[in-house]
Amino acid sequence: MQTVHFEDHGQDFLEWDIEDGVVVDCRPFQGWFWNGTRVRNPEIQVGDILQITTARDGVETTLKYPVEQIEERATKEKEPRLGDLEKVLIEELKEKGET
Repeated sequence: MQTVHFEDHGQDFLEWDIEDGVVVDCRPFQGWFWNGTRVRNPEIQVGDILQITTARDGVETTLKYPVEQIEERATKEKEPRLGDLEKVLIEELKEKGET
């Protein structure tokens, strides 16, 4: 898996985790939009503009934010992602001793 960091141009996302050519996580925001997007670049290098196919509607386009950094990471086991509200509720239950 690769974590791709994008140049910051004020967009709502700065990092994508890409596994087998598919975005599996997006930070800090917009995972709901970008997760599942297919990256068509055969190799990704610093300075690249990514060629993508969006998961939502299958549109082929380019991402306008250049790649700033790339990290190679071990593939993590798939875990269900919790939204912010679920995380807050779980913490509140832990504080009350109900979990």
